[in-house]
Amino acid sequence: MPSSAEVKPPHGIFDLAPSSTIGLTTALFYATLVLLLILLGLGAYVYWRRKKQKKARMTHALTPWESLQLTLKEVENKSSPAEAIGILNHSLRQGLELKLREPFTAYTSAEFLAYLQKNSQFSSDFQADCAEFLKTADKVLFAYQPCDELERRRWEKQVRQWLDSLQLGQSL
Repeated sequence: MPSSAEVKPPHGIFDLAPSSTIGLTTALFYATLVLLLILLGLGAYVYWRRKKQKKARMTHALTPWESLQLTLKEVENKSSPAEAIGILNHSLRQGLELKLREPFTAYTSAEFLAYLQKNSQFSSDFQADCAEFLKTADKVLFAYQPCDELERRRWEKQVRQWLDSLQLGQSL
């Protein structure tokens, strides 16, 4: 009987030489897998960008005047007169900025009125009404004086009228 070192397994399966293509085959498999993952990621990114751009194109950009009109619609929903007067004050200033290209939102009420008095394009009625509105707004916003609902509605209507006139190019 031959010794255990001389015993050969059946069919010589373990005697086969290692394959030189097995390492290459697994490397190609992993390279293909990585390439597919990269392509999948790239495809998802392109899909996301197109969807985002399409959504951006679908959204209609509002003009500054349309934005002001939406802001004025929000005033109706505000329960606090102080909030409503604050929005009206800022909306009037923005409307005048759009029309005259002056920084009315940065002006104090006194500077605002001084500018109106210097320019003859504003009627004395508008100047007086605007001075009254700014005085009311300052009382409500800074001195925390109450503003009743009737006065709020009056100024809401008046500011809408002024902004409509500004947008249409009519004189105030």
